[in-house]
Amino acid sequence: MNAYPDDTVKKPDKAIKRFLGEEAYKLMVTSDSVQAYILDPMAKGEALFHGYAIFDKPKKLSKEEVEEVRAILSNQSNYGFDRIRKSCAFMPVIGLQFGSRTKLTVLISMACDEWSFVYKGVKKKEDCDKARPQLVKFIKTIFPGDKAFETLN
Repeated sequence: MNAYPDDTVKKPDKAIKRFLGEEAYKLMVTSDSVQAYILDPMAKGEALFHGYAIFDKPKKLSKEEVEEVRAILSNQSNYGFDRIRKSCAFMPVIGLQFGSRTKLTVLISMACDEWSFVYKGVKKKEDCDKARPQLVKFIKTIFPGDKAFETLN
């Protein structure tokens, strides 16, 4: 799966680095430790990930899966850097945690095609409409056969 369909050169993206901040960006593009969580934004539960109920235990991503999600997240064309805000509710179904000591969290809402980044308590949210096909494929790859994602397209 190629997260860069136009085969652009993979170099640090200034717009993403500016959006996330230098430290968070560096953690995202260098961390080999990434955990993936299936979330239910509507459920109440004891096990919470940034305020959202967690299904089951987190999945530690393989090296290939880390590279794939890193490519999706570090591709500027996947961001909707504009001043337009969506009116839908942010309801993440996937949470990703980069790093072991210092952590960068990425919450992905497929209902709104938005992702939220949390680093050292600072939250930043942006549109990810163009990343949707890549995210759907990625989610179905890391959680194959999961009923929660069968109808995701």
